[in-house]
Amino acid sequence: ARKVSIVEEDAASDRNSGSTPQDAAARTLTPEERQREKERLQDMVKEFAKAVVQGQPCEWLQAAATTPSEGTYLFDKALKRFSIKSGEGVVLTIEMVKITEVMKDTTGTPFADLQQLPPPHALAGEELRRRFVCIQYDNAGQPDHIGLVMPNPFERERFVTCMKILRWAMESRRSRS
Repeated sequence: ARKVSIVEEDAASDRNSGSTPQDAAARTLTPEERQREKERLQDMVKEFAKAVVQGQPCEWLQAAATTPSEGTYLFDKALKRFSIKSGEGVVLTIEMVKITEVMKDTTGTPFADLQQLPPPHALAGEELRRRFVCIQYDNAGQPDHIGLVMPNPFERERFVTCMKILRWAMESRRSRS
């Protein structure tokens, strides 16, 4: 029987709510396997954070009705701020603690109608499904959203997984303080 890693399980689920495939996978791992998986995820997050401090390419959807613009997303060195810079020089910076959700699905976001775009639009159907990420954040007490299109499905999965782990770590630290 083939063992499936937690990250591969995450790729199969669109949202994390309630009992997830990751929960089931984590329960079936031996303590040694759990430790190896934890170390693998820690290494992946460290590599991700180092790369993102330098800046990573993406396409930025500044609003649901706009076409994506070339951009770069990055963290500050302390990993406390997430920024997106467009090729036109527009910069949006969000404190990491203000990010409330990282989603792979357009459903329930301002970007939901993008799924209906017909080919040959660059974000038609399958391409959007495979590469889209939505970041929901608190903007002066109101939920706001950023749409990003990653270069490929691997980068999307890495982004979502690492952002969720970083957010969880920050929330854990805050709750202990």
